[in-house]
Amino acid sequence: MKDDTNGKVDEERLRAVVAAYGANRERWPERERAAAELAARSSEGALLLEGEARLDAWLNIAPEVVPSDELLRRVREIPLRHAMPAKGAWWPLGKVRHLVTAVAAAAVFGVIVGVASPEKADGGDDDAAWEDLSSLALGLDFPEETP
Repeated sequence: MKDDTNGKVDEERLRAVVAAYGANRERWPERERAAAELAARSSEGALLLEGEARLDAWLNIAPEVVPSDELLRRVREIPLRHAMPAKGAWWPLGKVRHLVTAVAAAAVFGVIVGVASPEKADGGDDDAAWEDLSSLALGLDFPEETP
């Protein structure tokens, strides 16, 4: 726990330490124990430690639950029931459907650009066509200066 300029213990850090280690200060890391005394003196800190002490007492009287052999066997079988298929060594790019999807998306994008781009007129001005195409692609009109 950090001390700020007033010597007050950081409440957030106190809450984190108490939530992680409980109210028993012997379980706390060595560097946190000195601040516990300061925290216990404040009303909020004492209230927090008291609540955590009740939780610790309740957890200490709870019976220890040992998993049954049947449960342990079923947990061990989970990887066998949900086995991952072996990846083929002949295809280094992962799943084929990802590659097919990427190629199809590129083809669709090419068709859309081809349909949306203006056709070149016979004897037309190439600069005007490029300006139209760049404004279509970029969404902005950037006039190009040609020498």
